Amino acid sequence: MKFDPLSLRLCRSPLRHPRPPLAFAAVVLVFFGACALSAQGDNPGQSSTENMRNQNEVAEFSERPTDVLGALTSVLVRRGELSADAVEDTEWAALTALQEEGRAEVSSESKQIGAQELKALVRTESHRYVTERGGRYVLNIMAEALPNGGTRLTVKPTLVAFVRGMDGPLGGRPLPSNGALELAVLTAVSQALQGR
Repeated sequence: MKFDPLSLRLCRSPLRHPRPPLAFAAVVLVFFGACALSAQGDNPGQSSTENMRNQNEVAEFSERPTDVLGALTSVLVRRGELSADAVEDTEWAALTALQEEGRAEVSSESKQIGAQELKALVRTESHRYVTERGGRYVLNIMAEALPNGGTRLTVKPTLVAFVRGMDGPLGGRPLPSNGALELAVLTAVSQALQGR
């Protein structure tokens, strides 16, 4: 099947393909061991990005991938995680990958945040690594087409605390997410799909 980005853009028109009723726009958040994850501490033998699956990072939507990607990019722009100039290229690349492979990865731009905002996004036991310099984060979001025509989004943030004298590839210390950032993004996408 030949990919035609123009026809995909036209498919998003509400006149040609009406949005499903709100009852069908419900999002199913999948929680993975919330109690077990919140009870775990930092494991010095592992990197902070290994062996962590946040309870709030996955959502399945009944809407088609074209609609979900449109809502996702609009949410990222509104939250300051993607520039408006990058939307068209981001959507085109993601739609192409979905057409060819059934899944696509969308990455946000790096967003700098203050110390208090960073503390609100990481696990309590990691607060000791957050300095007055704050940090930054990048979102990696996997979109997958589901057999029922819906879409699954998986949000994986990389949160980094700025540390003086630490000039590694990340520019600081990576910290584990507490799930708040993932939940905020997925909730915003769900609301955008429902027209709120």
